[in-house]
Amino acid sequence: MKPAERRKYAALSPFQLKDQLIQFATSHAERMMLNAGRGNPNWLATTPRAGFFQLGLFAVEESQPMLAREHLGGMPPLEGIAQRLQQFLAQRSQQPGTAFLQDCLTYSQNHLHLDPDEWVYELIQGILGDCYPEPVRVLSQTEKVLHRYLVRELCNDQPPPGHYDLFVTEGGTAAICYIFNSLLENKLLHKHDKIALGTPIFTPYLEIPHLNTFQLQSLAVEASAALDWQIPEAELDKLADPEVKAFFLCNPSNPTSVRLESSAIAKLVDLVTTQRPDLIVITDDVYSTFVNDFRSLMAILPRNTITVYSYSKYFGATGWRLGVIALHTDNVIDQMIATLPPSTTKVLNQRYAHLALEPQRLKFIDRMVADSRNVALNHTAGLSTPQQVQMALFSLFCLLDQADEYQRTCQDIVTQRWTHLYQALGTAPHDAINQTHYYTTIDLLKLAMDTYDSDFVDYLVKHFDPLDFVFQLAQDQGIVLLPGGGFEAPQWSVRVSLANLPDAAYGKIGQAIGALMQTYHNAWKTKTEQISHQPRVKTNMKHRIRPKSKPLSASAPECDRFDYRCECGSGQPTHIHPTPGILLIGGAEEGRLGEDAATRWFLKRARGGNYLVLRSGGVGSQAAWICENYREFVSSAAELSIDSRVAANHPDVIQYIRKADALFIAGGNQNEYEDYWEGSAVEVAINDLINQKKIPIAGTSAGMAILGDYYYAPAHEGLLSSEILNDPFHHNTKDIYRSDFIQVPCLKHVITDTHLDRIDEDHPETRYGRLFGLLARIVYETDNQFPVYGIGLEEGAFVAIDDQGIATVFGNGTTQGQDAYFLQTQGAAPEQIQPGLPLIWNHQGKAVKVYRISGTPEGSGQFNLNDWSQASGGRWEYWFTTGGAAGFHQTV
Repeated sequence: MKPAERRKYAALSPFQLKDQLIQFATSHAERMMLNAGRGNPNWLATTPRAGFFQLGLFAVEESQPMLAREHLGGMPPLEGIAQRLQQFLAQRSQQPGTAFLQDCLTYSQNHLHLDPDEWVYELIQGILGDCYPEPVRVLSQTEKVLHRYLVRELCNDQPPPGHYDLFVTEGGTAAICYIFNSLLENKLLHKHDKIALGTPIFTPYLEIPHLNTFQLQSLAVEASAALDWQIPEAELDKLADPEVKAFFLCNPSNPTSVRLESSAIAKLVDLVTTQRPDLIVITDDVYSTFVNDFRSLMAILPRNTITVYSYSKYFGATGWRLGVIALHTDNVIDQMIATLPPSTTKVLNQRYAHLALEPQRLKFIDRMVADSRNVALNHTAGLSTPQQVQMALFSLFCLLDQADEYQRTCQDIVTQRWTHLYQALGTAPHDAINQTHYYTTIDLLKLAMDTYDSDFVDYLVKHFDPLDFVFQLAQDQGIVLLPGGGFEAPQWSVRVSLANLPDAAYGKIGQAIGALMQTYHNAWKTKTEQISHQPRVKTNMKHRIRPKSKPLSASAPECDRFDYRCECGSGQPTHIHPTPGILLIGGAEEGRLGEDAATRWFLKRARGGNYLVLRSGGVGSQAAWICENYREFVSSAAELSIDSRVAANHPDVIQYIRKADALFIAGGNQNEYEDYWEGSAVEVAINDLINQKKIPIAGTSAGMAILGDYYYAPAHEGLLSSEILNDPFHHNTKDIYRSDFIQVPCLKHVITDTHLDRIDEDHPETRYGRLFGLLARIVYETDNQFPVYGIGLEEGAFVAIDDQGIATVFGNGTTQGQDAYFLQTQGAAPEQIQPGLPLIWNHQGKAVKVYRISGTPEGSGQFNLNDWSQASGGRWEYWFTTGGAAGFHQTV
């Protein structure tokens, strides 16, 4: 598969991408695949399963005498059923699971104070599965067992006063769905509301908010790799915004596998207590048992926290689909429902009217149960009873293990594999006390930097896509890893599951990653040596030589200059497919007629995605303007200022750019854009957006200038029309370039210019002659080997080029200031073009053929950039000079 084909998979969830990677990994029958993608553990808890099956045998034995019919049985009597089970177990005392069940009965009676007959009867009825779950939320005796387990494992036996209500679900994933749905149904969240996500995070939390059902704005509260993936206080401060309705996080995190440290928890508690008592916190604690002394937010912020837990990973029970939602009986969610506006309460009362005489008193957790079956089927809701029995037995297994031997064994398994992996990689990452080791996230650029150098990192970013690495690893080595970018980890990272392969496999994975990195390094080294031995070729058209990139180090912070600000939305990947298009803007767009229609044309092509403004010199107000006036068109709007070459190769900068679904390059200084961005990872990322992801791109003034195949980037004073017409080699013409900087297919062999109608304050002249003169220089420098084109805009003109290469012009619809000019050479070189002499390019008054379209607020004219001949809604004219500025003419 070619790199371009691979990159189309970037829109897929990493869990869907996994299937494609598996196909590559299994393409060689003689090779064993090593799938470290999905986190399905390769161990399972046998003792509670043996107890389950022994209990099942007893249940069937008990049921058979109830109906004297072959193959039929009935529910046995409750009275004495505990004693009959004791006798059954005594008769089979040497069989697996019987001693465990005996211990369960003793513990339940002595520590949980369960009535023996009622408890065993619930277990037997549950394992037989002959009745609907009742209560539908969770079986009554089972809830007491699960409650005790959660208090021990998630609260570290330090629960707050009070009690938790539990709702058992079809795994943790069902719990996630039910929570999102019921928050929306009960008007605690509304479409377009803002939620916060503790990133990196389990991919569904990134994807669900953007579904049509929810259409939520996601704000990233970002953990820092430099802080061992802890969330800095400054990120937690984002939660002080009252527009943030809920905060979702995985604790410990997935894929970075660390629990939230005590200082971050203290900050969160302080923020909720002092500023956001209404903040709803949803904590996904699936990996909590893989760190010692874990204490969940359910114990620390019980009034605000909805907890999700799954038995899948710890007990090797992914196929059982066992999850639970816990919510303290004293919680702000019920309080918020009670204080909803009367009109909203009336609507909700109608929704739940058939469930209770006073539906307004229904607790949120009971509403979740009803919502899980569209309310009308509430009486058939609930997790299957055999599943609930297995949950209870898993819980009792750990409650009986007072020495935590099972926990230590599971932790030792993943920790040993973590060690094998990193020893094979030849690196020694910091093993923080908060790590679970269930997954690990490998930053490939950091690995490349640590192993080699920054020049090699530049090469990787410029020539490859992050997906190339995981595809190559699958194809060449039969190893499946998931791309970290799908979890909002760094784009150049991979997630390795340490749970699902034999110990020795992780050494092989580490070696394979290192070997593939070595292959890339060898290719870079070979290419570098070839370039260094190539003879220099003299060219007329200048290509600026770049200094060698400096290492990205903390010792040179002045070189690492970039600023990112998200004005609305979260900037999370949207996984949409934008419509390509180009919007060229004349340079003074603010408040101009035609601006609104042109902006809407552009934003519609983003298809509700992420809008990014790229500039230098500090962030501006363009993104804020989009948020204020066109919020319905975008998922987010952000500004990114890149102010050094080191910053232009920074992984975070590239990640911001790659998430864009519409790119706007602001006005400013095209010389800085060229100095900082050309030949950098930013250049690669922009070109990938245009040519691989195929997003719409806009440029105004300097931003439009660099979109052409040729561009003028003055280092000092800008070139005047009179200067280039009177001397085509004037010293201000030295900054004309052609390179592979920004590669816009329909602007091949095109130079662009803006502000054509602007009168220079010191020199009363326009820029029409400048564009004409630049064309002449390009014809000279290229020996007139092929046609050269130009697009020039007056300040109030907007040229919208669709994905078919057809241009339409928006403008003010008056007699001046809104025209667009499409220039093309006629095959004849200038008659006189020499240093120090006036330019003569006449050819009987037809040197350059120009199509001129006057823009209107609704859009006017058409010009076909595929052939530069089909045009409508404007007029043809010719530009020429019989000698310098004085001889320059524009005629119909």
